[in-house]
Amino acid sequence: MELQMVLFRMLVLVIICSVNPFVRASNVINNSCQKDSGNVSISYPFAIGNGCYVEDWFEIVCRSSNNSYDLGFPKPFLKKFNYLEVLEIDIDKARVRVSYPIFSSCTNVTNSTKNLVLEKSPFDFSAGKNSFIAMGCNNSASMWSIFPDDSSSIHKRNICNTTNCCQTTLSSYLKAFSTTIEPKLSSSPYNGSSECKYAFLPNPNMFVPVVLDWSLDNTTFNSLPIRKNMTAREYKNSTCSCYRWLMLQNIPTIFCRCESGYRGNPYLVGGCEGKFLIRNNLFNPFNS
Repeated sequence: MELQMVLFRMLVLVIICSVNPFVRASNVINNSCQKDSGNVSISYPFAIGNGCYVEDWFEIVCRSSNNSYDLGFPKPFLKKFNYLEVLEIDIDKARVRVSYPIFSSCTNVTNSTKNLVLEKSPFDFSAGKNSFIAMGCNNSASMWSIFPDDSSSIHKRNICNTTNCCQTTLSSYLKAFSTTIEPKLSSSPYNGSSECKYAFLPNPNMFVPVVLDWSLDNTTFNSLPIRKNMTAREYKNSTCSCYRWLMLQNIPTIFCRCESGYRGNPYLVGGCEGKFLIRNNLFNPFNS
């Protein structure tokens, strides 16, 4: 019996050692696609070059920016958003971090601006990862958000009144908003009229970067090569699962995850790689 248990333990050891644990899978759909730009890894469904990205919204171009401090180094940009700079792509959480401009006003009059519009795109401003922040003495900053509803568009106003700095949360599924900065009258002899006021939408842990959530619609998802390996009703296979939920206006969206024990890119065939896990409740042939 002891010999049998030793043989079983040796068998388990061979099974574990024969599989490369968490081998890094490829993040591009084929080897001809560019894998990075600058210091940013480009992961499918985002990609650089024709035939590499899943559809136009996920097309990235790698080029030098116009900022003098960049020293001409190439950086990735989302082409459909008038070359919005990409800072990081998080496939696991279906998020992309982008560089977002700060709205400022250095006059004593009310100023407004329209911001990035994400309508008809697979992106929205992440409610859980962003805040609306205003800075400046005697400053009132308002964010007017517009998001779809079954009946009509809803306008939600988040007001941020401050004597120095304040922040407020965002609505879920935010697709578009405008920002207004207006000076507030003060009884103080110094009312900050010559000071610049600022309003912006950063990640709370950063300064300028903004986080966008993304997902795929039915048509785009069905065009993925991994869809052929999944059942018609259940969006999953042995290594990854895809989840479908309804957003506002009952618009279905889909995102994918690698199964427990696997890591990699769930949007690619064979993109999720991992290792076998030996569990205590597995059948032991030597117990009988």
